[in-house]
Amino acid sequence: MTLYQSSILGGPEQVDKEFDRQITAIVRRTVSLQAEMIKPDDGILNVVFQFQGSLFRPDFVGIKVGRFVRKENLLEVKVAVSPDVICSDDFALRYTSLLKAAIAEAKKVFDKKGIPFSLEDHLALVDKSLEGLMETHKDD
Repeated sequence: MTLYQSSILGGPEQVDKEFDRQITAIVRRTVSLQAEMIKPDDGILNVVFQFQGSLFRPDFVGIKVGRFVRKENLLEVKVAVSPDVICSDDFALRYTSLLKAAIAEAKKVFDKKGIPFSLEDHLALVDKSLEGLMETHKDD
């Protein structure tokens, strides 16, 4: 697997909310599609979404490149998610937009380090994952 998505929820009030369920659906879809859409020799990206809440708030705004583990070609990119995104009616679209921005940032780092990473394949994966979520919600 070359694309990981994880979330740091800012407090217990965010657990099992609609946005949390949508994240889970997107992540599951992404995981199920990766093998057929992403080249196995691409660098590994871990996007960590940080949500502000009663117990935690990110110490930055926007997107921040985190650590890089050369041995595994693993890059961490952190995304501070603003509170207005959490309560928006188009959360899934805004979440995937942030994910795409993190992927684009990662591409720059991987290019500088000479590590293969297909921007197009990763963006297509996100689009296809979102399509699956939208189709599911149409049926509700």
